[in-house]
Amino acid sequence: MNMRRGRTNLSAVLVLALLAVCQPAVAAAPKSVELQVWTIRATRSNTEISPKLKPLAKKLKETFNFTGYKLVKADAKSVDVAKTYNASLTGPFKASIKPTERTDGKIKLAVTVTKRVKDKDEKKLSTTISLKAGRFQLFGGWKLDKGDVLIVAVSAK
Repeated sequence: MNMRRGRTNLSAVLVLALLAVCQPAVAAAPKSVELQVWTIRATRSNTEISPKLKPLAKKLKETFNFTGYKLVKADAKSVDVAKTYNASLTGPFKASIKPTERTDGKIKLAVTVTKRVKDKDEKKLSTTISLKAGRFQLFGGWKLDKGDVLIVAVSAK
């Protein structure tokens, strides 16, 4: 009887080991996110649109009532989830972007935009968004000089 119990235990261990090996591997979520932060200057003084902004032109025009859109700066950075990326935009403006979650083709970002005034950072925006990977979200309308405004386009994948 002892031999049977030993064989039964061995068989149970082998079955469990086989099940563990045959289980489909659960893919770990990527730990980093590829961020793009574009600094855009919107104007009514011309109708020029930077070539790199052509795919966003319709969305820019629908969202902001301007005629010209100039790409001032395009930053790209790989950032680990739960880590913050700080980007200088233009003049006294800065953005902080923190990927907080990544699931099924969507990325959740905490976005803050500040403007340095004297010795203080004034918060212009603080929000959390959920984006489809590779899509841009537009923020902005903050006044610059000459009647122009700042727009920030953020994408993650």
